[in-house]
Amino acid sequence: MRRGAPLTLLSVLLWSGTATADIVPLAELESRALEARTDLRASRADVDEAQAGVEAANAAYYPVVTAAIEATATPGGELVTVDRDGTELVVSGTRTISEGGAFIPRPRFTLGASARGLIYDFGRTGSAIRAAESRAEAAAALVRSESREVREQVRAAYLQWIAAHTVAREAAAAARAADGRRQRVEGLIAEGARPAADRAEAVAAEAAAKLGAVRAEGALERARRDLADAVGAALPPGAEPDLSMLETAPADAPEGIDATAEALERQRAAALATADRFENRHRPVLSAGIQAGVRAQQTSVFPAYEAGVQMTVPLWDGGAEAAQASAARAQAEAYGARAAAARAQLERAAVASREAFARAESEIELATTLVNAAESRLRLAEDRYEQGAGNLEAIADARGALLDARTELIQAQLHRAAVRLGVPAP
Repeated sequence: MRRGAPLTLLSVLLWSGTATADIVPLAELESRALEARTDLRASRADVDEAQAGVEAANAAYYPVVTAAIEATATPGGELVTVDRDGTELVVSGTRTISEGGAFIPRPRFTLGASARGLIYDFGRTGSAIRAAESRAEAAAALVRSESREVREQVRAAYLQWIAAHTVAREAAAAARAADGRRQRVEGLIAEGARPAADRAEAVAAEAAAKLGAVRAEGALERARRDLADAVGAALPPGAEPDLSMLETAPADAPEGIDATAEALERQRAAALATADRFENRHRPVLSAGIQAGVRAQQTSVFPAYEAGVQMTVPLWDGGAEAAQASAARAQAEAYGARAAAARAQLERAAVASREAFARAESEIELATTLVNAAESRLRLAEDRYEQGAGNLEAIADARGALLDARTELIQAQLHRAAVRLGVPAP
């Protein structure tokens, strides 16, 4: 597909409605896409989930505090008072099943609170926290990487919109020029300066130019729809691209690859921390607990409290945690290899970007020379026709050569803008 005229030639291509056009900057569409795209909202939710995982892992260091009230009714446990060395004690006695009243329920009430927490687990909880933190950091890096991908999609679609827009403008300008040329030919024929056969050629050229303008307008509408799909929201009516992007597109390093590598490295760290946690499976866990309250039966109320320290030592789990540790370390190795590959790709992309930019600058310089020469050729062909020495075919050839030259220049400018934005050229 042919491309439109460069910025240096826009003065001959702009139509009357341009002054009131709604110029939509690329940055505005990028911001809108980052807010509107549902896939990014899902990734941000993954970050929230990972952060909640960090909080859950840290919760192991805090005691679990509970409060309870209980009412039961069971047979037996009848309270009786006994005298022991002059001291009255209330004890619980139970009748045998052969005695009367053995099945009479005795209500009991308990009210209390308890706390149980970890004292030390020799690194198991610390490994779990490091794994959770690394997963959260990886999720955040993935959001940055996906945000970069969204921006790249919007940028590529925006450049395609610029290309289609300039094509449509040039096609419209060509149609107007063909209409003016047809009217001029008819005037020269009426004056007797040109043969009547020139009219058919001028009419055919005008029809071809108008057909090209209609097709270019359809391509522009498709480019608008593609950009709206990339943004995730419709463009405002009458929106036009910012053509200054061809001259002032900001230089942009390919940080998307860097964010991808960072995410892989964070995932590697999470896998290593997970492996450490599973490899600590034989280490003991020291915990403590305390509970206090009261217990009531009939009209008697008794204190109820308990405090203790517990140490548990895992002995054997059938090799399950050892297998999980091996799987986590293998996963960490895979993540590390992918991160290294992403870093290497980033370095190659930086070198390629510098080389491509230099080539685009050279292409622009040469294409500008080509445009200037084509414009001179067209002026000469038109002058010769006006003087009766030329023909419409020479003018058509010169206009075609100028269109090709302008196409080369706009392609070079789009190439340079694409390099600066870190996206493929349209």
